Parts: sequence; structure tokens; C-alpha cells
Amino acid sequence: MDDIGRTLDEVCALIGRFPHCSAVGDSVDGGHTVIHLAGKPAELIALQDLLEAANASVTPWLRADESADAMAIQVVRASVARRDDLIAHGSLQLVGVHVVWRLHRDGLMGTSEANDYLLRWCAAPVQ
Repeated sequence: MDDIGRTLDEVCALIGRFPHCSAVGDSVDGGHTVIHLAGKPAELIALQDLLEAANASVTPWLRADESADAMAIQVVRASVARRDDLIAHGSLQLVGVHVVWRLHRDGLMGTSEANDYLLRWCAAPVQ
């Protein structure tokens, strides 16, 4: 497996640590990764803002008035084009960084584990 495949696997596993949300499929499509998410709309809505901040596209875009009890499916596309010497895997790497920051903030990941990911992905560590 290449570096992009490993990073994609790690990002999907990290997304799966959010309550009521999971990555149910993924692939590499040319210069992009595609991640299929399933979860409760409220959880996916919180995650979609994070994904957008990492320059990934999310479809369909869920609204706050979506049924809280239903399950929803979303598709995330993230570029893997190198941005510079620090961001070797493009938006996919940024998705991983934002997911780790949120997991740590929400108490779902310890500081040491978070910083292992963040330092490897050339991002600001957490305290």
C-alpha cells in the first residue's frame, strides 16, 4: 500500500471515532480520495464543517433541520495533490489534521496520540 492509501486508511479510522459516524467505503480516484460516510445527521453536520475547512467537498450538504433519527450518507472528495514540502497529501492530509484537532478537543483522543499524528502531518500540536 502506498503512502496515500495508508493516509486514507488512517483518516477513515479517525472519522470512525466520532460517535454515530463512520467511513463505510473509500477509494482513490485519480488525484482525489473518495470517502463514503454514514451516520446521524447531527454528527455528520458537525463533521461536514470540519471537512469543508480542510478544503474537501461534501455532498449532499446536510441542513440543521434534517431528521435527527434517520441515517444519512455523504460523499467526501479530497485532493491528494502535493501543496508544498509540508502538505504531501493535499486536502486529505488537512482532513486528517482537522479530524485529530476535533477529536482531541472533544476528549475522544489523548494529547500524546493526537500529537503523534499532528507532528507526522506537519501540523500544530495540541496541549
